[in-house]
Amino acid sequence: MTIGKDLPYRPLTRHEREVLDKLLEPSFPGRDELLAQVKLARARELDDDGCIEFSRVPAARSQAQFSIPTEGEYRDVEGITLHVQLHVVDGFVKQLELYKEDGSIPTGLPPASELRVFAAHSKEAGTWNRDEK
Repeated sequence: MTIGKDLPYRPLTRHEREVLDKLLEPSFPGRDELLAQVKLARARELDDDGCIEFSRVPAARSQAQFSIPTEGEYRDVEGITLHVQLHVVDGFVKQLELYKEDGSIPTGLPPASELRVFAAHSKEAGTWNRDEK
Protein backbone atom coordinates (compact mmCIF):
# COMPACT_ATOMS: atom_id res chain seq x y z
CA MET A 1 0.00 0.00 0.00
CA THR A 2 1.29 3.45 -0.89
CA ILE A 3 1.40 5.77 2.11
CA GLY A 4 2.31 9.43 2.40
CA LYS A 5 3.11 12.19 -0.02
CA ASP A 6 2.46 10.00 -3.09
CA LEU A 7 -1.24 9.68 -2.28
CA PRO A 8 -3.76 12.21 -3.53
CA TYR A 9 -5.94 14.02 -1.02
CA ARG A 10 -9.41 12.53 -0.54
CA PRO A 11 -12.58 13.59 1.28
CA LEU A 12 -12.55 12.92 5.01
CA THR A 13 -14.43 9.83 6.13
CA ARG A 14 -17.42 10.18 8.40
CA HIS A 15 -15.43 8.61 11.24
CA GLU A 16 -12.57 11.10 10.76
CA ARG A 17 -15.06 13.99 10.84
CA GLU A 18 -16.65 12.63 14.02
CA VAL A 19 -13.25 12.41 15.73
CA LEU A 20 -12.32 15.93 14.59
CA ASP A 21 -15.69 17.29 15.76
CA LYS A 22 -15.10 15.67 19.15
CA LEU A 23 -11.59 17.12 19.42
CA LEU A 24 -12.97 20.55 18.55
CA GLU A 25 -15.93 20.48 20.97
CA PRO A 26 -14.29 22.49 23.76
CA SER A 27 -14.05 26.22 23.22
CA PHE A 28 -10.50 27.61 22.97
CA PRO A 29 -8.86 30.48 21.10
CA GLY A 30 -8.84 29.74 17.36
CA ARG A 31 -11.23 26.80 17.56
CA ASP A 32 -13.93 28.28 15.30
CA GLU A 33 -11.45 28.83 12.48
CA LEU A 34 -10.19 25.25 12.84
CA LEU A 35 -13.78 23.96 12.62
CA ALA A 36 -14.25 25.92 9.38
CA GLN A 37 -10.98 24.55 7.99
CA VAL A 38 -11.90 20.96 8.84
CA LYS A 39 -15.20 21.31 6.97
CA LEU A 40 -13.27 22.12 3.78
CA ALA A 41 -10.22 19.91 4.33
CA ARG A 42 -9.25 16.83 2.41
CA ALA A 43 -6.91 14.20 3.80
CA ARG A 44 -4.37 11.53 2.94
CA GLU A 45 -2.79 8.77 5.00
CA LEU A 46 0.73 9.50 6.18
CA ASP A 47 1.69 6.11 7.60
CA ASP A 48 0.49 2.70 8.69
CA ASP A 49 -0.25 4.07 12.19
CA GLY A 50 -3.36 5.84 10.89
CA CYS A 51 -1.96 9.38 10.93
CA ILE A 52 -3.45 11.67 8.32
CA GLU A 53 -2.34 14.92 6.71
CA PHE A 54 -4.79 17.66 5.72
CA SER A 55 -4.74 19.77 2.59
CA ARG A 56 -4.43 23.50 3.12
CA VAL A 57 -7.78 25.18 2.51
CA PRO A 58 -8.85 28.72 1.61
CA ALA A 59 -10.15 29.65 5.04
CA ALA A 60 -9.35 32.06 7.85
CA ARG A 61 -6.13 31.43 9.76
CA SER A 62 -6.64 30.18 13.31
CA GLN A 63 -5.18 32.03 16.27
CA ALA A 64 -4.71 28.77 18.16
CA GLN A 65 -1.98 29.35 20.71
CA PHE A 66 -0.42 25.89 20.52
CA SER A 67 0.77 23.63 17.70
CA ILE A 68 -1.36 20.91 19.33
CA PRO A 69 -4.37 22.86 20.64
CA THR A 70 -6.48 19.77 21.32
CA GLU A 71 -5.85 16.11 22.04
CA GLY A 72 -7.92 13.07 22.86
CA GLU A 73 -7.05 9.86 24.60
CA TYR A 74 -8.69 6.47 24.57
CA ARG A 75 -7.89 3.29 26.45
CA ASP A 76 -8.07 0.35 24.04
CA VAL A 77 -9.23 -3.19 24.80
CA GLU A 78 -5.69 -4.12 25.90
CA GLY A 79 -5.68 -1.24 28.40
CA ILE A 80 -3.12 0.77 26.40
CA THR A 81 -3.73 4.49 26.04
CA LEU A 82 -4.01 5.78 22.49
CA HIS A 83 -3.48 9.50 21.86
CA VAL A 84 -5.08 11.45 19.01
CA GLN A 85 -3.49 14.88 18.50
CA LEU A 86 -4.57 17.63 16.13
CA HIS A 87 -1.53 19.50 14.79
CA VAL A 88 -1.78 23.10 13.58
CA VAL A 89 0.95 24.79 11.51
CA ASP A 90 0.87 28.52 10.71
CA GLY A 91 -2.77 28.69 11.81
CA PHE A 92 -4.02 25.80 9.63
CA VAL A 93 -4.90 22.18 10.45
CA LYS A 94 -2.00 20.06 9.26
CA GLN A 95 -2.13 16.57 10.74
CA LEU A 96 -4.04 14.16 12.93
CA GLU A 97 -1.45 12.05 14.76
CA LEU A 98 -2.14 8.74 16.49
CA TYR A 99 0.23 6.97 18.84
CA LYS A 100 0.04 4.43 21.63
CA GLU A 101 1.90 4.90 24.90
CA ASP A 102 3.55 1.49 24.68
CA GLY A 103 4.91 2.22 21.19
CA SER A 104 2.78 -0.42 19.47
CA ILE A 105 0.99 0.41 16.22
CA PRO A 106 -2.49 1.91 16.58
CA THR A 107 -5.26 -0.03 14.88
CA GLY A 108 -7.07 3.09 13.69
CA LEU A 109 -9.09 5.95 15.08
CA PRO A 110 -11.03 5.17 18.24
CA PRO A 111 -14.76 5.82 18.54
CA ALA A 112 -15.27 9.58 18.84
CA SER A 113 -17.74 9.08 21.68
CA GLU A 114 -15.08 7.36 23.80
CA LEU A 115 -12.36 10.01 23.48
CA ARG A 116 -11.41 12.00 26.57
CA VAL A 117 -10.55 15.44 25.22
CA PHE A 118 -8.02 17.93 26.51
CA ALA A 119 -7.64 21.40 25.06
CA ALA A 120 -5.25 23.86 26.62
CA HIS A 121 -6.96 27.15 27.45
CA SER A 122 -10.41 25.55 27.57
CA LYS A 123 -12.51 25.64 30.70
CA GLU A 124 -14.89 23.12 29.10
CA ALA A 125 -12.20 20.48 28.64
CA GLY A 126 -11.02 20.90 32.20
CA THR A 127 -7.60 20.19 33.58
CA TRP A 128 -5.64 17.31 32.15
CA ASN A 129 -5.32 14.84 35.01
CA ARG A 130 -3.63 11.57 34.13
CA ASP A 131 -4.96 9.96 37.36
CA GLU A 132 -8.59 10.25 36.18
CA LYS A 133 -8.89 7.13 34.03
